[in-house]
Amino acid sequence: MAAAVGDEFDVFISYVQRQDRDAVEALHQQLKTAGLRVWRDVGEIETFDDFKRVIERGLARSRTLLAYYSRHYPTRRLCQWELTAAVLSGDDDRVLVINPETTLDHIHPTPLRRHQLVRPDGADLVARRLHEQALEIHRRVQGDEHPDTLTSINNLAVTLFALGKPAAARSLWHEALEPAIRRCGEQHPITQAIRKGLALLTPPEPGPPSAPASDSAE
Repeated sequence: MAAAVGDEFDVFISYVQRQDRDAVEALHQQLKTAGLRVWRDVGEIETFDDFKRVIERGLARSRTLLAYYSRHYPTRRLCQWELTAAVLSGDDDRVLVINPETTLDHIHPTPLRRHQLVRPDGADLVARRLHEQALEIHRRVQGDEHPDTLTSINNLAVTLFALGKPAAARSLWHEALEPAIRRCGEQHPITQAIRKGLALLTPPEPGPPSAPASDSAE
């Protein structure tokens, strides 16, 4: 899976459809809410050859493979094929693992265990990792002030804010504000999104003091 700016999806979810469908559906929705483009096969594929064609297209169009590595995952040939194809693409850092089990013994090959996301409900952590990857690519390929780079900065800031890291979010929003105004203008959606983010971190202005209550009797 080549990490290119033109990739259509941020993440390809690899999972066991029958046993893990409900958990992965919830994860899918959380990742979409975080602003990520998600590829997930939700249909029944009749033959292995059909599967390979569908999955090869999905992997080629995705930047990262996210394996929902339940105890059922290593027993499924199709899941192992997806994972192997991603690992053999030459960039093992583009494989992430969510482990919903209480141990690591079922995760193979062993080096994948260092990619484990401890929380099975860790959609925000997945989003942070993917937004960091996207920002790194946009900075390198398009420069610090390209609108796509500024959008990536905002996406990462939103995710950090959701993770309870307001100082890190504030730093990113401040970094992006002036370039956004300069390159895109005040009314551009990305500029407005950055300002809204900063507004979340700005306490409201105190109102005028209330007039003291009168002690005089009627």
